[in-house]
Amino acid sequence: VEKDGDVPFRRTIPRFDIELLKGGQIYAPSLNIGKALAAFAWEGSLDPYGNVKEMRKTEGTETDEIKALAIPEMSHIFPEITESHDLKVGEGFKEERIVRLPTKLNIAGLEHVTIKWTREYILKSQQGGIATFEVKTTYATDPAFKPEMENTTCQVNGSGTGEATFEVKRGVFLTSRL
Repeated sequence: VEKDGDVPFRRTIPRFDIELLKGGQIYAPSLNIGKALAAFAWEGSLDPYGNVKEMRKTEGTETDEIKALAIPEMSHIFPEITESHDLKVGEGFKEERIVRLPTKLNIAGLEHVTIKWTREYILKSQQGGIATFEVKTTYATDPAFKPEMENTTCQVNGSGTGEATFEVKRGVFLTSRL
């Protein structure tokens, strides 16, 4: 831990499972994408709450295939926490963010669609230093998104549920399933 409370980190992707959709069809990635991903590394710092404060790619070469992956969203699998929470069962917190679609649309003017992603974490239980949260997720149209082509629109909506676990002593999320 540095004097200001930040924690330096180095991130790699040594193991992964990849599933791609291209044009609405399941797409088998080339064998080279696995080797390329394994060669990537990022360095940066986390704030005292464990949020990514700064991150930069230090190794690896981006190709069009790599750019199509949702690598930027890996930093946001778990919610960003900006303050301590003292929650009772049934209470929670909400996180909203604007993200790109996980798959690029092949529709002129809508190649770079962004959506509003909201996750609500509600404390279900706390036992043995592990807090379990119910996670309610909603997806909606990003009100700030502007299509790149006139007379083109994209409406997004949907929802889902899941669960996340949080280790209270260390102050970190362990798992998240949506």
